[in-house]
Amino acid sequence: MKKIIQSIGLSLAFLSANYSLAQDSLQLSDLRPFAHSFSITDGELRGQGAAILTEAIAKSHITMLGDNQRSKLESTLTGALLQELHRNQYRNMVLETGFGSNATLSKLALQPKQFTQSLKQLNQQYACGQSDNQLVPIPDFKTVEAAQFVQRAVENDWSLVAIGTDSWTGFQLLLDGLYSNISPSNQMVYDSLYQASSDLLKGAYDQVTKPDNDNVKVFIETLKASTALTNFLNA
Repeated sequence: MKKIIQSIGLSLAFLSANYSLAQDSLQLSDLRPFAHSFSITDGELRGQGAAILTEAIAKSHITMLGDNQRSKLESTLTGALLQELHRNQYRNMVLETGFGSNATLSKLALQPKQFTQSLKQLNQQYACGQSDNQLVPIPDFKTVEAAQFVQRAVENDWSLVAIGTDSWTGFQLLLDGLYSNISPSNQMVYDSLYQASSDLLKGAYDQVTKPDNDNVKVFIETLKASTALTNFLNA
């Protein structure tokens, strides 16, 4: 049976409700009885904690990993887990990305050995925002480490599945995808709307000084007010 690794990272918390409610704060000594250490050597899990994880994986058909988003250390852990997951017939990786972003990742995966380099080039092409605070189109794959664990999966013929939403930082990527997927004749018809929409996005991204709620709100309101973008999407 094909198996699924769902999401990215690791979350272990085994504390009774009554005990945790009775504490004003948690100390390291409180957690120690529930912790099982492991290390990662040459990409493989080692130690008592590793034995517990591998045994649990062998008995399961779904492994869900709670995530600490965009952590390089987490990506290293996920890469190490992949080897054990693959050994137990896991072949599908469910990512917290949007459908459009996943289509892009799956296209890059057609050349698995080039996946990390291709994703790096994609991030460079679609980096947005101001130069001192660059944002990438698929935020969960900003780091080389994140790209590398996906490359390891696709090199072993894993499939990528999406369950999340596309980020506002990837709208230019999605816009280009829409335009490239229509016929050449329709590209000529809608070229002016596409160019106007693309220019709008560039200008809106340039106004984002930092990715907080206020900046994103202004960005979205700018897009909503655009007749060109509305007409392009309707077309």
